[in-house]
Amino acid sequence: AGEIQDALRLQEAAVARLRTLDRFPALLTAAAQRLAEWQEQVGRDHDALQTLEVAEKVVVDNCGLDDPRAAKAKRDIALLHLKLGDHQAALKYLADVEYLERRLHGASSLAVGRTLKALGTVYMVSSNVAEAENCFVGALAIFESHQKTQVVEEIKAKLHH
Repeated sequence: AGEIQDALRLQEAAVARLRTLDRFPALLTAAAQRLAEWQEQVGRDHDALQTLEVAEKVVVDNCGLDDPRAAKAKRDIALLHLKLGDHQAALKYLADVEYLERRLHGASSLAVGRTLKALGTVYMVSSNVAEAENCFVGALAIFESHQKTQVVEEIKAKLHH
């Protein structure tokens, strides 16, 4: 446990130093994302969320929304919001991710399919059946076109509930 805390302290110091230098956005983003992973692993979910928000801001400010790291940061933030029970914030971030992935990878990409599936799941948990169904149908079409049989079966099972 002591080694984990030491590693966290070192990574937190590295992120703080990189933020102060304000010259290495790619390194800061990677360091912040790693720190957030570790914070989440030790149950510091709120700290992880704040750290991911730093990474997102750095990527968007320095590289723009067209950078794939922006979509990754937003996806990670959405998943943490979901874990923390904030479904509305998770939906907002996942909608951003879907938009960015459509621009980055195309409307029928597996990345968009995965995000639609995640959106459908959050809508289902939020009791918004119509939106959940729309997302699942979109995801289903994508996964069927890519012949992802296992995922197709998972989505069909969700649609029949």
